[in-house]
Amino acid sequence: MLIIIKFFLCFFYLINFIIINLLWFYFFTYFENNLLRIYFSKISIFFLTNISTLLLHNKIQFLNEYKLLQNKINIINANHTYQFDLFVLYYIFEKNNVKGNQYSSISSNKNIGIIDKSILNIINACYIDNELKENNLEKSIKIWNNRKVNTYVINFFEGICKCDFKGDSKYKYLLNPKYITLIKLKKNGINTINDINIIYTQNGKILNCKNIDIYYKIIFEDIKIFVEINKYNIPNNNLEKWIDNLYLLKDKKISKNLIYLNK
Repeated sequence: MLIIIKFFLCFFYLINFIIINLLWFYFFTYFENNLLRIYFSKISIFFLTNISTLLLHNKIQFLNEYKLLQNKINIINANHTYQFDLFVLYYIFEKNNVKGNQYSSISSNKNIGIIDKSILNIINACYIDNELKENNLEKSIKIWNNRKVNTYVINFFEGICKCDFKGDSKYKYLLNPKYITLIKLKKNGINTINDINIIYTQNGKILNCKNIDIYYKIIFEDIKIFVEINKYNIPNNNLEKWIDNLYLLKDKKISKNLIYLNK
């Protein structure tokens, strides 16, 4: 019975989230107003975080301190297994009392739907195509620095979901990271990152399913999600080698945590 109630509450919040974003898409088409954007961002993220809390409050276990850095601009990187990773990040943001007007991201705006375009616009996302354009990042960093609140910027160095990837990777649990984002961030004065490991498990093993299936599994099956949050200083030199070593460490941490959790 509780599962059915949870399902319908999530559906209610999702419908409201969609309505708010459709309204914003209409308003932004005709009226570009920053105060209105902030208002819509708070409402939109309110619905998202409520969905995240309903779905994950008894699914997530933090393996260490869940607190994020509190800099003016906080980069949030995580391994990217499923699109559902975003809901895990929303849950972490809620635990850290991060509000809708503090969200942003480094994201592609190519081949995405109206709702995705709307939410990226609401949070003042930094848009990328095949590579991160310098002027886009400089403009976004200026916007984030001018906010009255700290900004939390979602970014996945891996780019796409592992479950959608068909090529080779030198890591067991991760995809090869893209260097360009880190290099551009460092060049523009970003010196630290929050790095998150998200481990989906079922019956003590790594969950292996399609993007479309994980929502059903999260709601109706016994899925456990383990989260580890680490903070790192970005070095001044050899950034490509540094991120390679970081991802090697992430891969080892995921493997080590699986062994520990199965004892």
